Amino acid sequence: MDIKDIIKYAGTDVLEDMIADEADDIGQHFAAARGEIKRLQKENERMRPALEAARHELTTLHGLTVCDAAAPSETWTIDTSEIVRAIDEAI
Repeated sequence: MDIKDIIKYAGTDVLEDMIADEADDIGQHFAAARGEIKRLQKENERMRPALEAARHELTTLHGLTVCDAAAPSETWTIDTSEIVRAIDEAI
């Protein structure tokens, strides 16, 4: 429905029917969006504990000095801050 339809059918039952159809379409889209939001909330509730556990494990590894068994004299420090920050933003 556009402005031409509104002008053409102004004051008629046709316009009222067109408006009712548009309202029905909006209602259907709203209901679908609400269903999608509920689905995403359930998915988030399922994923959150796993993300929190992963965050905890990564936090305990941060700053750890490690080496490779093949080259034990070479060491480096684990930096998990970026991935922990990404998890924090996600949850």
